[in-house]
Amino acid sequence: YQQYARELEVPGVLDLSANQLTGEIPASLGKLAGVRELNLSHNRLSGGIPWTLGEMTSMTVLDLSFNRINGTIPGGLARLPLLKDLRVVFNDLEGKIPETLEFGASSYEGNPGLCGEPLSRPCEG
Repeated sequence: YQQYARELEVPGVLDLSANQLTGEIPASLGKLAGVRELNLSHNRLSGGIPWTLGEMTSMTVLDLSFNRINGTIPGGLARLPLLKDLRVVFNDLEGKIPETLEFGASSYEGNPGLCGEPLSRPCEG
């Protein structure tokens, strides 16, 4: 019962933008299954995007823009059934954008290491 009660307290919108947050995105955020919108933009977050964010099955909006996040975009984000808006602009992401993430190029700008559709940069190899 206590676990269920705690889940009810999870806000639908978690906006932590512009808070001068540093360090890596905690993998434990993936346990907040009730969050529909997660905004971590305009901070100084680094490290990779945790694969656990792909477990946030209620998420409709994920904004990780304007940080120092590196690595690849986890394929698990492409399996989020309700995700309608993904923003990862101006980070240090690299590699191929998962093919099933069907967002426009404006979602990925400012990441010169990213390649594949919808960007005009083909992936080598």
